[in-house]
Amino acid sequence: IGIKIHARIIGSMMVLHDIVLRTTLVTFYNKCDRIHDAKAVIYGHYELDEVLCNAMIESYIKHGCDEDALHMYEQMQWEGFVANGSTFISLLSMCVKWLDLSLGKQIHTQVINTGWDSDVCVATALVSMYGRCGDTNSAQKLFSDFDEKDLVIWNAMITTYAQNRVAKNALLIYAQMHQEALLPNRVTHVSVLQACATDALSVQGKQVHACIVKNVNIRSELVVENVLISMYGNCGSYWTHNVPKSFK
Repeated sequence: IGIKIHARIIGSMMVLHDIVLRTTLVTFYNKCDRIHDAKAVIYGHYELDEVLCNAMIESYIKHGCDEDALHMYEQMQWEGFVANGSTFISLLSMCVKWLDLSLGKQIHTQVINTGWDSDVCVATALVSMYGRCGDTNSAQKLFSDFDEKDLVIWNAMITTYAQNRVAKNALLIYAQMHQEALLPNRVTHVSVLQACATDALSVQGKQVHACIVKNVNIRSELVVENVLISMYGNCGSYWTHNVPKSFK
């Protein structure tokens, strides 16, 4: 039905001037996984605006057309358009996929210049990007400088240290969460246990396990149990034998 409607819209050249309608079409085709039809809405039809460009960048990245997304982003900058928070998050996810720290830093600069560095979702995406690209110092600085932290950005920082085999720092962030009276969730515990497993930190892992046992909702989750078993396994057979009792 949507394709038939688009055909009727194309038949009316006056309607094609409506940037809102064209953005809606791009969004519709994006949800329907019809990236080529979305491109047809843009190219060859009058001027672009930043809303339409942002929608197209997100569509490109969603469908794995990273080069097209970069070209569109470059065109946006050339035209003086500004990316929004969702677009920055999408672009940073692309940097993670490529492990492209240089591009990630360029996008970070744009984030700062456009004021989106105060958005917690964008800040979290930046922490994750730096972490996945191995730059734990930049991730930590960004995290430390950010005032309005939520649980997701705390988890991103713990995951950053876990992924980069800096277990002691992951445990430090975990301890700071408790000091802030912020309740860790499944993601928190999985990340910090993976950090303990990497460095075979049996005592610290057992302390984290004790916290998990107190939380009925988390301790019963299969993914948490699997990570616990892995952590105890890395810490030696003695600890492994003690796992079943602590699940009770």
